[in-house]
Order: sequence, then C-alpha cells, then structure tokens
Amino acid sequence: MFDKTALGISEELRQYIEALVEEVVLEGKPFENQKKYLQRFCQTEGIDYNQLETNLTTLFETAEELKVHESKGSERLLRLLAKECFISLELINKIVSRINDIGDKIKPNPEKNLLWKKDGYVFEDGLFSYTISNSSCNWVYIKGNSTVYPATLHIPEIVRHKGEDFKVVGVGINGVGFQEASFNEVILPDSILEIGDCAFASCKSLSKIVIPPSVTKIGSAFGNCLSLKSIALPPDLACIPASCFIGCGLTEITFNEKLVEIGNNAFLNCCFRHVVIPDSVAIIGVSAFAQNYDLESVVLPHHLKDLSVHSFAGCSKLKQVEMPSSLNSIGERCFDSCDLESIIIPDGVSVIADAAFNHNKHLSLGNNGIWHAPSSLHHIGRWAFLGCEKIKEVYIDGWTFLYGGTETSFPETTKIIRN
Repeated sequence: MFDKTALGISEELRQYIEALVEEVVLEGKPFENQKKYLQRFCQTEGIDYNQLETNLTTLFETAEELKVHESKGSERLLRLLAKECFISLELINKIVSRINDIGDKIKPNPEKNLLWKKDGYVFEDGLFSYTISNSSCNWVYIKGNSTVYPATLHIPEIVRHKGEDFKVVGVGINGVGFQEASFNEVILPDSILEIGDCAFASCKSLSKIVIPPSVTKIGSAFGNCLSLKSIALPPDLACIPASCFIGCGLTEITFNEKLVEIGNNAFLNCCFRHVVIPDSVAIIGVSAFAQNYDLESVVLPHHLKDLSVHSFAGCSKLKQVEMPSSLNSIGERCFDSCDLESIIIPDGVSVIADAAFNHNKHLSLGNNGIWHAPSSLHHIGRWAFLGCEKIKEVYIDGWTFLYGGTETSFPETTKIIRN
C-alpha cells in the first residue's frame, strides 16, 4: 500500500489526478481515455471510484462553463471541488488564472474537447437524429427527425459532428425510427449492421428497400408496409424476429441460406402465393404465416421437427403442403381453415394437436379418403380433422389416443378402425 498524504490518498495517485485534470481542462484531452487507469488506481488504494468520477466530471463541466462565461460562482465551485477530487487549491488557482489570462485562446474547441462524446449522446442534423451507440468506435444509430421526407430517402454512411466522423451502423433505436413516413424508397449504406424494432413500421408507401449484406440483425422493423411487395434477406441473417413483416404486402421473398428461425407472426397477413422455406430453418413460430389469404402452396424445410400453433391458420387458399420426413408434431390449429386437398403426413409424426386440420373440407388423406395412420402417431387432438368430410376411413394403432373419442377428432361420418 502507498503512503497516504494528508488528503487520504497516496502521493502517486494525487499527482496522477492533477496531471489528468490539467490535460482535460487545459489541453482538451478526453477524460474517457483515462477512466480505466483511474479506476485501477482507486481499487488499489480503496478509493470510491464512482464518486471520484462524478466529482471530476462536475469539475470538468464547471471549468468548461468558466471558459465560456467568466463567473465568480464557477470559480468558487471549482475551489470547493478541489478537496473532493483530491487536488490542491494551487492547481485550481493555476487553472482559473490560465483561463482568465488566455481568454479567447482557451475557449472550448469542439474538435478537441470530447466530454460530450458518450454512449447515448444524441445530436441532430436536418432530417435525422443520431444516437451514439459505441463512442470508442464512433458508431451511431439513426432515426427520423422530420415529418416530411423526399420520395427516395438516402441514409448516410458517415455523419460529422463537432469535428468527429461517425459511422451509421443502425436504423431505429428504442423502438423509434421512421414510423409512418411517406417515402417510396430507402437506400441503406453498407455500414448498416442492424435494423431495429419499428424502424420502418407503417411506412405504407415504402415499395423498395435493399437490405445490405452487412446487416446481421433485424427487429420487428417492417410491420404494415402495405406497398412492400418483395424483399431479399441479407446472407448472414439467422433470425426473422416476431412481427418483422406483419401486415406487409409481400408477395415474394428471397430467403438466405443461413436462416435458422422464423419468429412468431413474422409474416402474418402477408400476400404470398407460394413459399419455399429453406432447409436451414429449424423453427417456424406461432402464426408465422397465418392469414396469408392468397397462399396456395408451401414447401417446408427438410429437417423441420415441429410445426407451431397456428403456423398457417386461416390461409384459405392453401391447397398443397410438402411436409418433411423429419416432422414430429403438428401444432394446434396449424392448418385450421385452409383449403388443403391431399397431403402426406410423414411416418415419423407422433402428435397431431387440437384442430390442426380443422375445417379443411376438401382434405382427403391416403387413397380415396382411406388413411392408414403412421405407427408413430400416438396422439390426435380434439377437432383435429373436424369438417374434413372426405376422410372416409382411418386405420390407427390400438394405443393411439383420440381426444374425447372418435366423435371429436374426426367427422361423424369417418369410420375409425383400430389395428
């Protein structure tokens, strides 16, 4: 342990703090760069770092105020802060004297004094507002700062503020972006890494946007973009999150080969006619493609194990679904109120949940409505095939569970034969 001075700290730490104060106040060097060293010093000597950081920040801000507005009050506050910051009155007097003597020559230089440069700092520039997300990398997120935008909106790659260049890496922050804006097209720079929640939500005139390959994360960004007809996903995107494209006018999508998950409601109430989901996808969320009223055919990924609740419910024109041999379960109301005609339920399926194929009046299983259920099937939920009048006979294992008996799982006209 270092020998303590009358101030309660070692002489080494006192000298370090005084040198730091001179550099920040008189030379305009950033306090941020010295914080980790100061913290280590404080830990070594048992000093409350957080309190010292707060006191020093107040001292620096007060000195900046004195540079702009000569004030006896600011001078007095600096002297009061001296003891709290473990620095001598001699140094404070030197600082005050330098400020008073040099006058305009020591006025704050925005290109050197970076006390403002912190994560979360917000600045504006015309149509846009920027929030610093990573001050050490000079990264910012962008959001709208206007009610009127040009028909084609160009998102800048670099923005300059107080002599510093910042790279725009994200669109939207804390659920705020360009909601309900009236532009037709958005051009994104290759610097963008993330498109956040609600970034372009309810932009009903947006018809064209190219997501750059740099993007690896998208939030619930495009809900209710009614004019958006097609989209291509960036190559490294792993997840389409919940409600990402809910209520869009999408008729075409180009999936990427690294996609793993399609979240809940991701494409709810879109306008697809045909969908081929890539084999990389392992999860299709609740209501992911529900209420796509124009959807006619779906090809599911080859390694999919489970279909979630309501995945394709209400797709009233859906006639064809190609199911993978890996499929284990078909969730509740998964294909409720579709228009399926003939499907092959794979041999590995063990669960067909409640109302999974409810109200598919044209559905016929097997040959001419005679279905030999796979031996793996051990549970058929209530109303699973209710309203599927074309299913004439079903052959199932004796141990297969039918919820409530045959009268609730199949139409009354269907004959159930247990093997």
